[in-house]
Amino acid sequence: MYTSVISSPALGSLLAICCFPLLILLHSWGFRLKKPESKGLLALLAASIFYISCIYFLLVKILLTSHPVHLGGGFLSALLLIFGYMELYSMILRGFSLQLLSSLYRSPGLNFTQILASYAGGRGIDWLWEKRLRDLQKLRLLERHSTALSAQTPRGVWAGRLANYYKKLFYMGKGG
Repeated sequence: MYTSVISSPALGSLLAICCFPLLILLHSWGFRLKKPESKGLLALLAASIFYISCIYFLLVKILLTSHPVHLGGGFLSALLLIFGYMELYSMILRGFSLQLLSSLYRSPGLNFTQILASYAGGRGIDWLWEKRLRDLQKLRLLERHSTALSAQTPRGVWAGRLANYYKKLFYMGKGG
């Protein structure tokens, strides 16, 4: 039987990191099978299960190690990567919707105008947009030119390309 040279959780962790692009590819591929509006999280769950199964298979069947330290390092690293990826996906897809749901839960019966006015702790949706635009300016992701906005800074161009690629990859459409 083969004995691994690496006898720490590093072997499993390294394998989880190297296989991580597989999770993203499988999740993306899952969108091509079903409508993305309803199956995004289901595709992510299926991709996550397959990703963890691949790590187990590679450790046990290919590298011939079932040492608990290797398996533990691989599974814990895989879970960390999966949860980080899920958080990123969730933030992009649902951040604004969750805030609206929370506002309606705390104050049931609000009409549309009241929701907009109560947003962001009562400061309103206009304040929120202005704050986000100021934050994007501080990060040098956009510039203001009198009344017009531009994302043509070097950082803005890079972030815009990355965001559009991600949205295209997961069929998110123009609004998220």
